[in-house]
Amino acid sequence: MDGQAPVNTNRLGRYAGFWRRFGAYVLDVVLYGLVSGPFAMAVALSAVRGNDDCVSVEDVLCGADSAAAGPRIAAFVIGMVGLLFVIVIYLRALGRSGQTWGRRITGVRVVRNHTCEPIGFGRALGRQLFGFTFSRVVLALGYLWMLWDDERQTWHDKIADTVVIET
Repeated sequence: MDGQAPVNTNRLGRYAGFWRRFGAYVLDVVLYGLVSGPFAMAVALSAVRGNDDCVSVEDVLCGADSAAAGPRIAAFVIGMVGLLFVIVIYLRALGRSGQTWGRRITGVRVVRNHTCEPIGFGRALGRQLFGFTFSRVVLALGYLWMLWDDERQTWHDKIADTVVIET
């Protein structure tokens, strides 16, 4: 060759391919989902069960047992705090080491482009919120962009100035 590195490597290491990244995503959904599932269930059940104790009298709903509201509110609050805790754990791992549970298993890491530094909590949050929303907008084209990008970046990687490399 003419001395240039192949498109799938850089000075930071080898760029992670589509299937490794997809596998990490699926594992994260499953593993973090298992942890957050009971909390989400508490939130959902507290919302669904909210009208069980109501009685309709001439199209006016009246609470038959207002004492039941306390446990429902507690379940909702505990569920929301639990979900927030799992989200913070995920973002903290992504920001500090670039590896969530799924990324660790599949051997990939999210790092700052050109420096290989951890991305930090704020950039991790932005990458997840704004970036993933943006990557989904046009038929998930933002996710598929990595298939022809020289640095294998998705749109959310480009927005956050990150790359995903193999460890």
